[in-house]
Amino acid sequence: MTDLQLTWFLLVGILFAGYSVLDGIDCGVGTLLLGSGRSDEERRLALGSIGPATFGNEFWLVAGAAALFTAFPPVRAVLVAAFAPLLAAFVLVLVLRAAALGPVRATVSAGQATARARAFGVLCVLAAFVPGFVLGNVLRGLPLDAQGSYSGAFGDLLNPFALVLGLDVVVLFALQGACWLNFRAEAPAGERAQDAVLRAWVTVVAMHGLAGLLSLWAAPHLWRHYHHPLSWIAPVGMLGSLVAVPFLAKGGLARAALVASSTVIVALWGIVGQGLYPSVVPAPGGAGPGLTIASSAATPAVLTSLVVVLVAVLTLVAGYSVFVFLRFRRPAN
Repeated sequence: MTDLQLTWFLLVGILFAGYSVLDGIDCGVGTLLLGSGRSDEERRLALGSIGPATFGNEFWLVAGAAALFTAFPPVRAVLVAAFAPLLAAFVLVLVLRAAALGPVRATVSAGQATARARAFGVLCVLAAFVPGFVLGNVLRGLPLDAQGSYSGAFGDLLNPFALVLGLDVVVLFALQGACWLNFRAEAPAGERAQDAVLRAWVTVVAMHGLAGLLSLWAAPHLWRHYHHPLSWIAPVGMLGSLVAVPFLAKGGLARAALVASSTVIVALWGIVGQGLYPSVVPAPGGAGPGLTIASSAATPAVLTSLVVVLVAVLTLVAGYSVFVFLRFRRPAN
């Protein structure tokens, strides 16, 4: 494995982490809109707080997927063979979600606004669950033949670990959305937003615990790197940030709570990368080489040329994300 191959493995993780942090806000807000007790005005403000950013967040996903499929071509073939229907459905969900969000200040009836908010919420749940389900199967391992092609069936994908991980992503994004709404809230809505953060936090803790226990049985290879003190940086960072979220939210430090929630997501991607290394797509249970970073990477010439393109894309995407955050950082009105 070369430094260039490892660099691209890390870059793909950074892009997916960026997407998860930003789109986690959108998916989380939409998921929370499915709860009862919200007025039409609260739904309008919630949707208005994310509208400008939603259409830019997918650039992180597109850049991450393009980087993964271009830098590691065999991975593209395996993932498409295993998840083609799910990936197509995911793209459709993102398109429909953007359509459901629409112009948040359009003149529509209360019934239409409620129906649109609920449709947006359902699509957000699906937009969080599908990639979590796919990731769960990848972490568990995919059956490959001697040529490195996918040799499983769709029924093999319906396993408890992947299903739980999909739900874990849904509730994790709900916490991210709750922290965002708490950050954007004005009194007296701030107290309700803090309560939403606490409820989402309890659910995340429960789902994280369940996913961790299942991983010991379904994907024990994910735990093999924890023999060195440095390997605990990401888990400790994740746990510390997760514990801090409710205290920061209740203490009125909404910005810090959002940063802590975002840190949880980034640290989880660090845990994912550490668990997969040196594979990109492991064999089931880690029993076999699977597709490793070294065996599935593109040629050095391709990887080198892609760096220039990726830097340009990252500059544009990151710049847009920063602009949107700074422009709409004040409470919605």
